[in-house]
Amino acid sequence: MKIICPFCKRTYNVPEERLPDPVSKASCSECGSVLLINKETGEIEGDTTPGKISAEPRMTSAVSEPDKPAIMPEALKGEGGRDYLAIGVFVAGLILLIVTGYFAIGRISPNDIPKAVKSFSQRFLDVYISEKVHKDRPGKMIQPMTPAAREFQRYLSIGHSLFRGKRFDEAIEEYAKAIKIQPRNYVAHYWRGRAYSQKGEREKAIEDYKRTIELNPSYPHAYDNLGWLYTQMAKWDESIKYLDKAIELSPQNGWAYYNRGRCYYNRGDLGKALEDAKMACDLGYKDGCKVYQGLKK
Repeated sequence: MKIICPFCKRTYNVPEERLPDPVSKASCSECGSVLLINKETGEIEGDTTPGKISAEPRMTSAVSEPDKPAIMPEALKGEGGRDYLAIGVFVAGLILLIVTGYFAIGRISPNDIPKAVKSFSQRFLDVYISEKVHKDRPGKMIQPMTPAAREFQRYLSIGHSLFRGKRFDEAIEEYAKAIKIQPRNYVAHYWRGRAYSQKGEREKAIEDYKRTIELNPSYPHAYDNLGWLYTQMAKWDESIKYLDKAIELSPQNGWAYYNRGRCYYNRGDLGKALEDAKMACDLGYKDGCKVYQGLKK
C-alpha cells in the first residue's frame, strides 16, 4: 500500500499486515508528522484531537489558518517482508562478539565488558534504524544515525509535543535547539514558524516560513501559511503571490483557491474571485460553494 505524507510528501510502501487496526497511527520519519492510515482505503485521516483536525489545511467561513500540527509518538513501519537485513546484521554481530570475546577475554577486565556490550548494542541499533528509515530509497547506502541526528529528532519530537499542548514558547525553544544542530533542515524552521504564528508573532513566523522555502522551494505548506499570514495583514498582493505558488505545487488545494479568491474580492477583482470560489467548490470545499453562489447573484 502506497502511503504519502501530506506534509513533506515522503512516500512509503506499507504492507497491509503492518497495519493492525482499521486506522493505524504512525509517524513520518522525514518530518515527524503523525499519520493516521485508513487500512481499507490507504488514505491519511486527520489527527484524533477534538474536532478531528485534517492532515490537509482546513477551511472555515472566515479566512482560516492552514494545516494543524501532527505529532510523532510512534515510528512508521516500513516496507513489507521480513527484516532479513536486520536479522543478518544481528547474527553477524553476535558471532563477531562471541569470537572477539573468546580471544580477548583473557586480556580485558570484568569492568570493561558492560562498556563493550553497550557500544555494540548502540552500533547495532543505529544500523537497524537507518535500514528501516532508508528501506524505500533503493540505491542509497545505509549509514548509521549519528548522535547529532538523534539529538535533532529528539528536540523536534519534544517541540511537536509542546506545540500540541499549546505551550508555544517552550516549543519554540526546542525547535531552536533542533535548528542549531541542523540549520539547513527546513522541517524545524517550518514548525518554529507555526509556533510563532500561533503566538501572533507574524514577522518571526514569516521569517521562518521564508527560510523554509529557501531550503525547500517545493514545500507547499510554507506557501499556504505565508499566504494566510499576509491575508491576515490585509496585504492582498503578497498573499496572492504565495497562494499562486501553493496552487502550482498542489493543484487540488481547495483551501488555497478559496483564500486567494477572498484576496481577489478584497482587492476588487470580482471576476477572479468568482473563478477561484468556483474552483474551490469543484474541489469539494463547501465554503467555496457558498461564496460562489453568493457572487453569482
